[in-house]
Amino acid sequence: DEFLSELLRALEGRDVAVVYTSDHGQSILEGGIRGTHGVYRNPPASQANVPLFLMGANDRVRDELQRRAAGQLEANRGRMTHFEIFPTLLELMGFDRAEVRREFGPGLFDIVPARERRFFSGDPFQSTLRMLNDFD
Repeated sequence: DEFLSELLRALEGRDVAVVYTSDHGQSILEGGIRGTHGVYRNPPASQANVPLFLMGANDRVRDELQRRAAGQLEANRGRMTHFEIFPTLLELMGFDRAEVRREFGPGLFDIVPARERRFFSGDPFQSTLRMLNDFD
């Protein structure tokens, strides 16, 4: 994507971590469904499965992110949510890890406990047109 390429070029060499994610996934006609996102009834899981990248803008930051994430990536496959982003950002800004975990829960560098995952589908602006869906 051109925007992300341009952003990373502009930040290259700086002491910066970049989080890239989305508010919804994208479908490409799974099960014959024509809607690409926001399908109200029985949406495919691809509409809830979103990208989540944590990137460093220089070698030191990239190495630090890899060091912190070592061992957790495979254990967390399919468990991460947007809720783990905020504690991660606080930790990267230097806040005390134990206090952050106590107040806000696990971050992207922690093993995230298995839990039910759900997502809403439908129209976010009309509460009568929303459904709660099981992800798994």
